[in-house]
Amino acid sequence: MQNINIKNDLQRLKGIRADKVLTGPRSVSIGISRECNLSCKYCLGRPFDDFKPLKKEERSPFITMADFIKIVEDCSLLGVEHITLCGGEPTLHPDIRQMIAWIIKKKMRVSLNTNGTFNADLRKVLQSVTALNINVAATSHEDYRRLQGGGREVFNRVLRNIKALAGNKRISRQPLINIVYVLNNSNVEQAGEIIALAEKIGADSVQFKIMRFNKGLKDLAILEPDARKLKEIVQKIVRNGEYRQVKTNLRQICRVLLDSRFSKDCETENFYGMFEGGLYFSRAFKKDFKCYYGWFSADIGPWGHVFLCCTNRLTYIGNIYEDPFKKIWNSRYAHKIRLAMKNKFEVNRKFWKPCHYCSSISFNTAVGSFCR
Repeated sequence: MQNINIKNDLQRLKGIRADKVLTGPRSVSIGISRECNLSCKYCLGRPFDDFKPLKKEERSPFITMADFIKIVEDCSLLGVEHITLCGGEPTLHPDIRQMIAWIIKKKMRVSLNTNGTFNADLRKVLQSVTALNINVAATSHEDYRRLQGGGREVFNRVLRNIKALAGNKRISRQPLINIVYVLNNSNVEQAGEIIALAEKIGADSVQFKIMRFNKGLKDLAILEPDARKLKEIVQKIVRNGEYRQVKTNLRQICRVLLDSRFSKDCETENFYGMFEGGLYFSRAFKKDFKCYYGWFSADIGPWGHVFLCCTNRLTYIGNIYEDPFKKIWNSRYAHKIRLAMKNKFEVNRKFWKPCHYCSSISFNTAVGSFCR
């Protein structure tokens, strides 16, 4: 990560060793919108629908600018270095321009998790952000419509936006453009094609993510035959030296998919009634695995709920409509969850089932090496 504040990170590491909190998180994501103009079948926002808002009848689908400023002010006081705006679709927020400007004014980096369907007049503003993580899970408009909604024009608009922003980077060198490709059994075979497309339109990287499994998405789940297909694709890409201009995490993802425990119990009668996260496993979860994300990160959902991890909802620590973010971060309850993540992590217990999707195992391993 660019421009990491070493002094703050040393405080976080010192706090981990002492089981204390000595500074704020390195990064915070803020769900500024519950609205979205697409209907992705694998949407990560859907699992948070059961977190009901406070005073739902009075709550706008967009966070107010006043509440947003309070969060950003707290982030600045806590020493946060990077804020990611997400949703829903963050570019639908009527104050998105002012929000980006406010974060930059407070000398923090800003990124967006977006579907890339924004209008062309927003590109100039987005040229000032650090990174755009753009959700594209298809390589043709037919597949895009089936998986994400929209049609030919929407898919083409996303590609035009990426190409235009990439072209302007010759001047501004920003933003880093990362295509997020959510792997499921209907797009595994196009893994090589999305890398080629990314290179063609000027994206910097492709981040592959395994689709979060739940009962309603069982038809899209990746099973053993799909893992074998992906292995063949990766081997071909590596053997032929293809797409060297685009960075990917394909090898790491492939290692997870080929784990002997991957798709464990997928044939059992009660499989689809299992707690979400019961499908995918990773060999990296060793007996003494510890999670340190509670010292480095926080996620504020579109209902105002605050989590120490965006993947595991059970790390909920408070709501910004009840208490200020700074108070929530430093609360006793937050620290109790933080210590549970560090000292009581057991991947086979229900509390930790969502962690099977963790994309930060290597991060935790690296932090652990400094904190022994």
